[in-house]
Amino acid sequence: MTQRPAHTDRVLADSVDFLIIGAGPTGLGAAARLEQRGAEYALVEASDRVGGAAAAVTDARGFSWSVAGASGAQWQAIADRLVDPARLWLRTRVAHVDVARRVAILADGRALAYRWCISSAPLPTALSWAGARDLGGGLRSHRVLAVGAGFRGGAPAGLASALAPWARLIETSQLAPSGHWSVLAELRFPGRDDIDAGRAVEAVLGALAAYDAAPTRPVTTWTREFSPACPEPSDDRDELLRTIDERLRASGFFSRGLLGGWRPEAADLGGAYRQGGEAVDAALAGAAEEAYWAGASPAEAESAA
Repeated sequence: MTQRPAHTDRVLADSVDFLIIGAGPTGLGAAARLEQRGAEYALVEASDRVGGAAAAVTDARGFSWSVAGASGAQWQAIADRLVDPARLWLRTRVAHVDVARRVAILADGRALAYRWCISSAPLPTALSWAGARDLGGGLRSHRVLAVGAGFRGGAPAGLASALAPWARLIETSQLAPSGHWSVLAELRFPGRDDIDAGRAVEAVLGALAAYDAAPTRPVTTWTREFSPACPEPSDDRDELLRTIDERLRASGFFSRGLLGGWRPEAADLGGAYRQGGEAVDAALAGAAEEAYWAGASPAEAESAA
């Protein structure tokens, strides 16, 4: 299918019913639902592509790395099929949102008023916009460094049992050039610790070698830090999130997705996409949001609904 370009040469409207911040899975889910409902919206994305962290990056050696376990092609396909290109604004960064007044200020100085906002920006950023940083004091997070390594030949059998310094290790050979194999590891660090990417790469390679899973030096390595930090669960997190959500929703603001919703267990790729659509239905019809509160205690889920 031919990719439909985003229209970045038109004048952005002064106001819309829905402002969607971020064209990752959550934002695309919201836009697709709004298309079904025939509602007015603007989908703004700071980068030059859709998919957010779910899109793949290809390095100079032809290896592709996807920190969310997906190529990104499916998100582009969703944008092509389900999103009006005139409403998709790539290379458009939101500098500030006046949550109380329901006005977003874009990086180029333009102002955009909205009735509802569905944002996948980090929740601490949304709280700052709302003048409610104090509500985020109990949120906990960690930092994640993705480390990729690509090798010649086929993946060794020992790779299946290699389980050492990483939080997650996946074989990504399907994204490697012909005649090569690759792996992608995720390492977690406390939120305030500095990360030495070079030492992290050597730690991953050393662990692979210990399992006879990296018999040669890689032909390429790749690293990417998740920034800002990624959410961590805590005993009182959902109670705190309910309080935050009530505060933000009172101003028509829905903070959703992995970083916006701060509930990573409910924000796998499918869950994040559903969160966007369900936020639209909650805004327009008061519907319950099952995807965002998936896994919450019955009392919390009932309170959120």
